[in-house]
Amino acid sequence: MQRYLKEREDFVKENWFSGHVATVIQHGPVKILEWKNPLQEVHSFKYVFLNGDLFISAEYCHAVFHFPWNVKIEELAKMNINECMFYYKCSYSKMWNFNPELAMEQLLGWKNRMKKEITEEHFYIYKEFYLQIEELIWQSEDVEDYEERLKNNFSKPHPFGKEYSSLIHLGKEYSIVFIAYLLGLQLANEQLRRERLQKGSFT
Repeated sequence: MQRYLKEREDFVKENWFSGHVATVIQHGPVKILEWKNPLQEVHSFKYVFLNGDLFISAEYCHAVFHFPWNVKIEELAKMNINECMFYYKCSYSKMWNFNPELAMEQLLGWKNRMKKEITEEHFYIYKEFYLQIEELIWQSEDVEDYEERLKNNFSKPHPFGKEYSSLIHLGKEYSIVFIAYLLGLQLANEQLRRERLQKGSFT
């Protein structure tokens, strides 16, 4: 999953955030971080901080984060996207994307593990079950569709019922927009930090 995440982060950096400039505006208790290319509005992000809330606005999506403390730009920029404190606090409905290639890689890992545990009695059932899941993966359009199809597959008791929890998360990765939320914040913060250092060297 890390390889796929890195590929998507690189894509966003090169294709979304090229030429972006960070600007901070303070209105009383409200701090606004604008992250955009001055020459165009495409892929512009606005981060609005108010006490423990973070509102993110872009031309095609919006998200709200609720934190139990007065969160700061620098603090959020240090977070890893996999930290539960980041993604559990988000209300964005399209957080997840379904990646069939990733799902197949993970299914192969599951297959190799099961080979060591399977009994001869269940071997042919296991092979048939693997092919069913493989077909199910390629039929699924998104995370919700995959989860529903898998749930239907497990609707009747069978020898691999306990594997449901292992298979339900196959192919599940962060959507590119959700990746951009944190990445934009991190890149903007790094740019602001460099500007502060440069100003400090001339004072």
